[in-house]
Amino acid sequence: MRSYLTRSVFRRLLCNQDPVIHRRSLHTARLRPQWPHHGRALILRPQQRTLLGLFDEKPQQRDLREPLLDPGMSKMLQLDKRIHLIARYPPTEDLVAAFNAFMGAKKKQKMPMEDFHATQVLQTLRVIEGDCEKREKQLLRVQDYFNAMMVISSTPTEKLSPVHNELIWLVYERWLAATSHLKAPMNVEEDHARRAQHSDFVNRMVSFLCRTMQTARAEELLDNLGNQDQRKDSYLSDLANRLWPRLLDGYAKEDNESDMLRILERLEAKGAGNSANVYASLLMFYARRNNIDQTKRWATPKAVELATTAQGLTWYTNAEVRKELFSFCLRTKQMAWAQSILQTRDGDLDQEAMFLGALSSGKSIDELDRMFAVFAQRSSAPDPLKDWHPSLAAVNSLLDHAISVADPYTAERIFALAQRYHTPFDAQTYIHQIRYRLLASDLPGALSSYALLRDQPITNNQDWDVMNLLTQHLAADSKIPHDTIMGLVADLSDRQTLFPAATVAPLCAYHLRRDEYFELVDLLQTYAYQYSTADRIMLRDLLLSTCLDPASDTARVWDTYMIFHQVFDLETAREPRQHLMNQMFQRRRPDLATHVFTRMARHSRANTRPDHSTYVDAFIGIAHNAEPEALEVLHNMLKLDTDVEPSTQLRNSLMLAYSACGAHWRALEFWEEVAASAEGPSYESLYAAFWACERTSWGYKSAHRIWERLVKGDVEINVELAGAYLGALSANGLTGECWQVLRNLPGVLAGKSGEIDGRDVDGRAADNGRMEHGMARNWIANSEGGRSESAEGSGKEQDDTLAKEMQTLSDAEMEHCIACVFNAARGVVQQQEIEDWVLSEHPSIWQALEKRGIEEDEMGVRRILGFERRMVA
Repeated sequence: MRSYLTRSVFRRLLCNQDPVIHRRSLHTARLRPQWPHHGRALILRPQQRTLLGLFDEKPQQRDLREPLLDPGMSKMLQLDKRIHLIARYPPTEDLVAAFNAFMGAKKKQKMPMEDFHATQVLQTLRVIEGDCEKREKQLLRVQDYFNAMMVISSTPTEKLSPVHNELIWLVYERWLAATSHLKAPMNVEEDHARRAQHSDFVNRMVSFLCRTMQTARAEELLDNLGNQDQRKDSYLSDLANRLWPRLLDGYAKEDNESDMLRILERLEAKGAGNSANVYASLLMFYARRNNIDQTKRWATPKAVELATTAQGLTWYTNAEVRKELFSFCLRTKQMAWAQSILQTRDGDLDQEAMFLGALSSGKSIDELDRMFAVFAQRSSAPDPLKDWHPSLAAVNSLLDHAISVADPYTAERIFALAQRYHTPFDAQTYIHQIRYRLLASDLPGALSSYALLRDQPITNNQDWDVMNLLTQHLAADSKIPHDTIMGLVADLSDRQTLFPAATVAPLCAYHLRRDEYFELVDLLQTYAYQYSTADRIMLRDLLLSTCLDPASDTARVWDTYMIFHQVFDLETAREPRQHLMNQMFQRRRPDLATHVFTRMARHSRANTRPDHSTYVDAFIGIAHNAEPEALEVLHNMLKLDTDVEPSTQLRNSLMLAYSACGAHWRALEFWEEVAASAEGPSYESLYAAFWACERTSWGYKSAHRIWERLVKGDVEINVELAGAYLGALSANGLTGECWQVLRNLPGVLAGKSGEIDGRDVDGRAADNGRMEHGMARNWIANSEGGRSESAEGSGKEQDDTLAKEMQTLSDAEMEHCIACVFNAARGVVQQQEIEDWVLSEHPSIWQALEKRGIEEDEMGVRRILGFERRMVA
């Protein structure tokens, strides 16, 4: 016989209804009609077409850009991580390929090697050389070392660091070892090629040492070259002689005049003391020191002509020498002498010196205008007032001088004056105009000047610096339209040049203000790995400041932290992460704080993993937030952490955390460990232990034992410690005993022995003994006058004595003690009894407490403000 279920199923099938009840999505359930009629819907479902998803409101996921790393750098970073993990290194052949790929890319791109890169390269090269010594096999060629020397020596002086110096010496030593094992050249061409490479290598090494204030080591290196076998390596002696003039400027940069003059004597003895490089070094040295006599001595017409016009200067350009002499004449008021030595055939240089000297001496723009008029009258132009104009070099020098003294008003008047004389401006003029308008915070004016600059021909990216400066000011101003800033950024991106960190920083702040996290990630992933360590730390601190700003939204803080953790993981040690963890605890987000902590614990670097102070801060943060799950996770991690030894401070923080999470009995276990430890307890340990006694069953017994040991041990007891003890007694219902402690407290604070909290020092109960909550309530009622007639006399005398002895405490001490008793009391009834007693005995104290403020929760339990619990380990 067929079952009822079978008949029901088939009947539903015949009615075109679903025989099986199944779950549908909420969207389908809303669209499906709910009133079937013989298998058909009374309301027809409308037809929907998606039009190929063109109008789909679902946002499309955007992929984050991968970090833009130099070739080979990813393998070097992998090596760095494995070194800190004490894991197996990548194969040496892969490291050699990464080293050569990195150096080849830097050489081709002509990009500087930052100290961030130099650190990884140095570490990789040491691993390679160490493996080569073990295997007794040379894996790097001579050409590889030469490429490394080219990249390191081409790094600008301001970007060099001690890591670069250590790296270049390692490359030099390994290059010497590699060249010593080379076979003899097969032909003359190969011999010439080796000698040319050798000369270039030594030349770069000497130049690097002179730039990094190591001229003495460079001199020693050249002496060793000159002392080699003249018959075998005679070209080395000639090479050393050609490089000796570099030592002259090296000692000049070190401000070492005695060694500089010694090198000059050796050059003159060799007949090499009259070169343009020697004159340029001497003139720059004495002019920078404002030495008038020596500058005039060496600034002979021949010397000045060579230094300012000769081609192929090594250390300085002709313009730098000429500008330094100008500045020297301005500083020392030697403009008349400057005109005698700094003249050109067309008179432009003389005109520049005259106008610049007049402006620097304090002449006004009106006086400069009259000088222009005199020059115009003396010119041979048909219409001097229309056809004559000051030279463009003179105008640019005047603008540059006004900017150097931070006087944008004078610079604007100079520009207007030159414009009135129909001076044809070039790109440099508009660059100066942007600079002084930015100096005056005139952003609209700077943008108009930038529009004019775009119409000028640009050579050698001369506007790169001012465009970055303009971008920095625009990004920092919230009133500038978004399209204007992004248009300027697009112009910078078209140059295919690395953005400086000073530009990326305000752009990062700009994207953060607009919550444009994808743009921020793209910006950092593109440029952050190309910067020095100092620049990366600057960008990291920018993100960190956003995370630590209390005004920042929690969602913004967390998104910024994820970017901060992804991009700047190497530079971020323990302290910044610890500050961020504490900030999350302050925001009442212990889950996020725990995430930050676990990221630290899983890090490969020892300087990032949590230490003793990190655990203490974490447990105190948990105590403030009362988060048992976070406490369990972090305590388990502490148990597995072999680098952190338990201490009193750490156990104090655990006591606070477990007490805040309700496990007071567990907190007292840590107190026992503290008391038994060699380090012993601190005052913070006592505060935490008394707090744990407040909510522990029979906690007053533990509080009694602790208090007895304090008094017997002649420990200096302060009011805060006594208040913590009173709070433990009050929380356990021993209100009457609290008043006994208050009676004896002046003697305890003064260091007297005797009764302790109404009991003898040997632990025997005193007159009142330990009182249960009900007995304490009766005692308070009797003290208010509700006693029997037989005990009225003795009770009154006892209250008088108690009040008299309690008056020896100051008002502040009384307020603290009574507030601790009141705040720790359980329930409204006990608090009301305490209030009644204080009002009858010390009404002024209660009035002072009320002025501090009293808050009340939904259960009617009150709390006096200003006496919050100490969360200090």
